[in-house]
Amino acid sequence: MFGSKKEKFDFICSLGGNCMISSQLKQRNLRMFSLPFDWLYMIDDKVLYNLPDCFKNKFSDFMQKENMRYVPLSEIPQTTHTDRILYQDMKTKYYFLNHFNRKIDESSEYDIVRKKMTKRINRFFSCINKSKKILFLLSHSFYVSNQPYIEIYNTLEQLYPDKQFFIKVIQFNTEEHSFISENNKIEINRYKRKDNLYDFIKTNIEWEFLDNIKCDFRKLRNNNFVSIYKIKKGLSIVFLPYLSSLITFKMYFLGIRFIISLGKLKINNEV
Repeated sequence: MFGSKKEKFDFICSLGGNCMISSQLKQRNLRMFSLPFDWLYMIDDKVLYNLPDCFKNKFSDFMQKENMRYVPLSEIPQTTHTDRILYQDMKTKYYFLNHFNRKIDESSEYDIVRKKMTKRINRFFSCINKSKKILFLLSHSFYVSNQPYIEIYNTLEQLYPDKQFFIKVIQFNTEEHSFISENNKIEINRYKRKDNLYDFIKTNIEWEFLDNIKCDFRKLRNNNFVSIYKIKKGLSIVFLPYLSSLITFKMYFLGIRFIISLGKLKINNEV
């Protein structure tokens, strides 16, 4: 079982479902930067059956403007993102709950978000190419059979035969038994209880497996002397980004926020 012993991966990536995975990874410094599926939401298993095609066509149909459907807040009553504009990608069925600040037909909002997403997609494939041992994580609050996860795994194995893929799933609100594939590459942990806000807290027992998991970021690091990233309302300037974080300070100049760091900057996950 994942997390029952110390394990190391070259790359750890959320495939979405809800925000818990990215939050839990972030608290453990296992989330180095933003990736396409971070913070994406799903209400049924349709997303999972669409993911293999998404990998096969290298996201060519992902988040295309003509496929984005405006979603009223009443459709996702449990969302905490009431200050955002909600959309669903009708091709993949993923919900975008905290990505858009304005309606895409009334502003340049789509182009802004799309530019960020394109950067994350390119980063995703770069990390795949640089990695050997890769862990994908999903979480959702309803039962899904084993089959779509098996199809996702088989697709990844076919596309990247020289990689080792592992899939770990947390399913809440289900009475069914947990599952581990014969090759131990797919593990689905099923729990009767409903997910809740406590799942965003590091100490929750269902997420303890992450405490035994490490990610070797060396293969993914930027080896430039200095890296500059856009952040909210400003820029971050990172010197020697391939080192562990040594010192960080913030400053404002002409209304622009600057975060300057010697060594890896944790705020990089905002870009």
